[in-house]
Amino acid sequence: MVSDDTGKPIVPPMADVPREIARGITEAAVELVPGGSFVTNILRVAIPPKSEKDREKWQEAISVRTNQNTGRLDEHERLLNPTATLTGTAAELAVALAKACPDGLGHEQFDLDALCRLLPEVDQQAIEDATADVEVLGLVERERSLGKHWFIRLTPAFYMQLDHQIMGWDITADAVTVARLLLEKNASGVASDLHRLTGWEKRRFNPAFRIVLGRFPEGRVSQQLQPDYPSSYVHVLPEDRAALRRFVAAAEGA
Repeated sequence: MVSDDTGKPIVPPMADVPREIARGITEAAVELVPGGSFVTNILRVAIPPKSEKDREKWQEAISVRTNQNTGRLDEHERLLNPTATLTGTAAELAVALAKACPDGLGHEQFDLDALCRLLPEVDQQAIEDATADVEVLGLVERERSLGKHWFIRLTPAFYMQLDHQIMGWDITADAVTVARLLLEKNASGVASDLHRLTGWEKRRFNPAFRIVLGRFPEGRVSQQLQPDYPSSYVHVLPEDRAALRRFVAAAEGA
């Protein structure tokens, strides 16, 4: 039974070097004999090295300490990464905005009148409250002009968090597809070429392409003004391909 020493750091056991060296010589000699691997296995089970016994105790202590901290870690996760659920009018508004966005760029402006047209059967005050609900979650950003007039735009977080639920595609998986296209031999970094190769509508392509652009240094992403894509072109260097390979591997291993 492990003592309750939660105040002390758990130190991994040190190997018993002289004993392990002697043991290694013995096992090496046994393994040179035909069929000796069977004898070696028995030796390891019947007479486990001291460091293995110490490690077992250490691992048991780790398990006990981890169990004691599980509740605390869960609480920290809830505080650092809070979650929220959209219901009622806020959910209806999110669905309407996702479908009203024409190209996934977040450039479209929706003022109160436009929002009321999206949900014609909903009371104006309920729409204003729902707009505040999605705004506080960072899904839209609000800009105000003279007087009380305001409009909202969708943020990148909107597409990341809601597209898979509303539109039916996973923009992280889509970003991996775009990254793979950029990793192909003689690949083009031109947005229109990548868009054509995916066969997707702009509403689906642009949020995924924006994620991929985030893997590049700013200086290699074209700043040319145009209405169709987050950027018209990205220049891909060998180090960028390395970053894209890591991105693909990490996404596929998740």
